[in-house]
Amino acid sequence: GVVASTLSAAMAAAPNTSNLRQQQRSNHHGRHNKTIRHHDHHRALKPDDQKGKWQPRMPTLTCPSTLTNSLILDSSATLHYALVSSNPAGSGNGLLCGRLEVVADSEDGWIALAISHDGNMVESEAIIGLPQDDTVLKYDMTGAWTEGVTPMSSKKQTLRHTSIEYDEEDEKTIMEFTKLLVEEDEIPILEEGLNIFLHARGGSS
Repeated sequence: GVVASTLSAAMAAAPNTSNLRQQQRSNHHGRHNKTIRHHDHHRALKPDDQKGKWQPRMPTLTCPSTLTNSLILDSSATLHYALVSSNPAGSGNGLLCGRLEVVADSEDGWIALAISHDGNMVESEAIIGLPQDDTVLKYDMTGAWTEGVTPMSSKKQTLRHTSIEYDEEDEKTIMEFTKLLVEEDEIPILEEGLNIFLHARGGSS
């Protein structure tokens, strides 16, 4: 069966510098809401080969070494995270750094965190970790069944610093990832305002 829950929470932004460090780590369903911020301005320039003009160069942001924020998604799952604001403000190059920890009795199965327009699984976009395959990828959720869960194209697999492991001692599956807040043709993660996240986990079948 499926167990569903909804969580609303404010998602705090990390202090913004151009070189912050960040790192991050889902049988049931869970849903969550979150809020965000921004600031800072800095410009560097780079040549645009196609237009022959100078365009702003966006700094490459990184995650803090420690994820100090956490959200309890349900009794078995916690998201530890940091949100790094865009630099310059409004540029959309900010990051969500996450470590999802889920109580599990074996490495079989999968865990997931998704962003949604309306709180529904269908038409959401998910990050799914498969411990047995050692993969953490982005998926389109076009239906409620397995056939509707499809990996995004290779050019959209833009997650950084991904890992998925099963900790036998603590009996947890742990997924880490770093994701850009704004990506082309994807649901944006807002730096200010409400974001709706879904959490899910399931067995190998």
